[in-house]
Amino acid sequence: HLIEDSNFQRAYLNSIFVTTMVLLGTTISVSLVAFAFSRLEWKGRNVVFALMLGTLMIPDQMTMVPQYVLFFKLGWLRSFNPITLPGFFAGGAALIFLLRQFMMTIPKEIDEAAMMDGANPIQTWWYIIMPLCRPAIATISIFLFVGNWNSLFRPIVYLKQAELTTMPIYVSLLNNNQESPIPWQNIMAASMLFVLPVLVTFILSQRFFVEGITLTGSKG
Repeated sequence: HLIEDSNFQRAYLNSIFVTTMVLLGTTISVSLVAFAFSRLEWKGRNVVFALMLGTLMIPDQMTMVPQYVLFFKLGWLRSFNPITLPGFFAGGAALIFLLRQFMMTIPKEIDEAAMMDGANPIQTWWYIIMPLCRPAIATISIFLFVGNWNSLFRPIVYLKQAELTTMPIYVSLLNNNQESPIPWQNIMAASMLFVLPVLVTFILSQRFFVEGITLTGSKG
């Protein structure tokens, strides 16, 4: 009867919406930044890239309070905005690094040929570089999907309404249920349905995942 539960249905749809928005926004923004670091020549590029990598050493706990205050002043609390919108502004130095390393393996002659044909940098990025980066994009997409589908901390902090509950929160509430006896059948069913999309995604994308991981480390 779990599938017929309206709370389960709402949580599942919320998780799909949040994960899809983060996946699309972050993939597009990260690929644009990686393209700028790997294919375009501009003053201070390496310095900015090094500073960006330095942000990897900043723990999330240090930025959580400033982010919360910012989202509060923007009026984004109790909505999906704090989770979905930041991804549209290049969320993740590690993902930028992975995609940048992959783009570095693509010959620069391709860009020069596109420029001679009249393509601007945005057209080169979208029509030429992005199709060639499918293995790397599949890799970062898996990381993003798994990370956001399983995310519990940020939804608990920002989504404080029952209508915005995601699957990690739903499963957590089932585990903390005070009913007697404990509804283990619902917990097991919810956990299985929760893990299923991750397994299916990896099985369908494992060829691109392995290829992407291999090639991103082939050039420094």
